[in-house]
Amino acid sequence: MTLANPALRGGWLAFAAPLVAIACAGCASPGDVQREDSVVSAHPQVARTRNGSLSRAQIELRRGIRSYEDAEYESAARSFRSALDRGLKAPGDKAKAYKYLAFIACTSGKMKSCNVEFRNALQADPKFELAPAEAGHPIWGPAFRNARLEVSGKAGSR
Repeated sequence: MTLANPALRGGWLAFAAPLVAIACAGCASPGDVQREDSVVSAHPQVARTRNGSLSRAQIELRRGIRSYEDAEYESAARSFRSALDRGLKAPGDKAKAYKYLAFIACTSGKMKSCNVEFRNALQADPKFELAPAEAGHPIWGPAFRNARLEVSGKAGSR
């Protein structure tokens, strides 16, 4: 189909080009991953310092979470230990690092270590809870409940 009016033929392109540019402005190819930036921008639930920046310990925590999600458990465990060694301040951040260490220990069959890490998490943040899906896990759900009983002093009264 051709347009009889030459002004209309060139006009549609001038109108459509900006719309296409706007529509594609937020697009990124799947390969456009910035690893370090994604560690810093991922997991906004990690507490920030008073001035809004992340401490080195918080960056290590986020790096550990990313490694854990990528099934790089040895690297994740190193990052969680580093985050704790560097002095995570927020009780929730400490508990989160210990939680992931417990998950790694549980899935490695190291139930004693799993229990110790869950106890550490609960001592760091007594209000710490697993998410419902985590609490229902057949390995670490019972381990967490047992650690909670031990920390609360009710382990012997079952």
